[in-house]
Amino acid sequence: MKINKDKNIELGDNEYPIVNSDTGEVIDKFCVGDKITRNQQIEYTQEYDTSFGKGKTFMKIFDDQEDMLTTKLTSAEIAFVLKIRKYVSYNDAVLRDNYGKGEVLTYNTIADNLDISYSGARKLVESLMKKGVLAISKTGTRDNNNILIRTIHANPYIFIRGNKMSRVTSDLFRNSGW
Repeated sequence: MKINKDKNIELGDNEYPIVNSDTGEVIDKFCVGDKITRNQQIEYTQEYDTSFGKGKTFMKIFDDQEDMLTTKLTSAEIAFVLKIRKYVSYNDAVLRDNYGKGEVLTYNTIADNLDISYSGARKLVESLMKKGVLAISKTGTRDNNNILIRTIHANPYIFIRGNKMSRVTSDLFRNSGW
């Protein structure tokens, strides 16, 4: 195809001509950062609301695991799991305040947030640990390795926030049976 360069379109760095394939005329320019929208993309956005729930957090619960949860857990444990799921953080599945974005939850903060007793929170966490739904790890702080922080992790093989997971967390649950 011959390109007609007579049209007055100046091309700068990182700009490329858009050419009419029938006439060879340069009709516009394409700049780095510009996007091409194809017909199938337009059709897709006409069929689906691509901003549905935008800005809202969500949790993936794997279908097979959901079925197992209902057979392996007591009603109280299922209710507890449903309540704590909003505290599961991205990338490491640590239970954190502020919908998975803040401070690491302790038995006390779990009890406070869920309006249950400390002993009730502790019993449920320990029961769910035995069943492989939760796990506790202890780690030093950045400032002082002698200060241990206990973190409660949710099993990413059951439910996960986002689509990537710390290997440390996935290794905690590798042999959990889920």
